[in-house]
Amino acid sequence: MGKIAIITFDDSEDIAMERICSILVGEEQFEEVKLGQGFVLTFSELKINEKEKNVYIREKPIHFSYYEFYTLYFLAKHSGWVFSKEQIYEAVWKEAGEHGGSAVTNVIGQIRKKLREGGAKQEYIQTIINHGYKFIGEEG
Repeated sequence: MGKIAIITFDDSEDIAMERICSILVGEEQFEEVKLGQGFVLTFSELKINEKEKNVYIREKPIHFSYYEFYTLYFLAKHSGWVFSKEQIYEAVWKEAGEHGGSAVTNVIGQIRKKLREGGAKQEYIQTIINHGYKFIGEEG
């Protein structure tokens, strides 16, 4: 399973292309982005506060386990992106993802259940058959 590289284009186009090429040929070392930067993600009725490690549906707190919280946070932070179970496992569990598919499936099921029980009117995590999952929601 490959790694995920997120490249921002703050640099010039030439520098960005050099970085992409060096990543593809394996010359560049990856810098791990740490979860825990203190972001608050807000969607229509859903608020995810990374600093507090809390999820709210219309200001009502919903309790999540560590893996539930960070799976939801990871997907919401990359809203609209499709991630395989292996990619989610690698990003959240920080381990090789080839044997983490069932753990991710179980956690996604728990997230969906807790959001429904908390009163969410929208299904925020969509299954993309044969590909994985994506978060769907408009930031607001």
